[in-house]
Amino acid sequence: MIRVALLIQNEITREGLRHILKSYKAFSVLDDFQQITAKADADVVITDVVPHKNPKQKSNKTRFILWQDSKEYQSGSALRDGIKAILDGGCGRDEVILAVSRVAEGKIFVSSALAEKLTLSAVGRDTGYQKLSPRELEVLKKISDGNKLTFIAEEMNLSVNTVSTYQSRILKKLNLKTAADLIRHTVKEKLNP
Repeated sequence: MIRVALLIQNEITREGLRHILKSYKAFSVLDDFQQITAKADADVVITDVVPHKNPKQKSNKTRFILWQDSKEYQSGSALRDGIKAILDGGCGRDEVILAVSRVAEGKIFVSSALAEKLTLSAVGRDTGYQKLSPRELEVLKKISDGNKLTFIAEEMNLSVNTVSTYQSRILKKLNLKTAADLIRHTVKEKLNP
């Protein structure tokens, strides 16, 4: 049984993660914050604040997953500081489960959207995708696959207006005018976000 502590400030995010983790028998979610910090009972800690002390020094057995807002990318330095995984609000249930499982095994995990941003940043190629949030990247992928906004909205469980807003933001951030321009851009860059 993998013991997971949720040190997340936002109650909605914390409860959402708790719900996901409790649905899998392999995980035990620790609820008592003081017990977690005092006894270091957790195998994996999901936190939205990088610990003040180097996580490597805190406990040899406890491994940290950083949950970060899509607007704040501290990914490289967090990994150098001993964080074992980085997730964000755009990742799904499967990525959360996979991250906790891999981190419990001592492996490193980065969500797919953040991996894309780190890769693009590392190679120094500016396609404009670095400016997009994980959710915007997800919408861009679906648009570039030729899906209509109504289909995307239904598939992502969002309103058509919300998906349209994402599309408008993507177009603005990439300095494009139409969905056709968007598709041409992803083909031209030979990069499927």
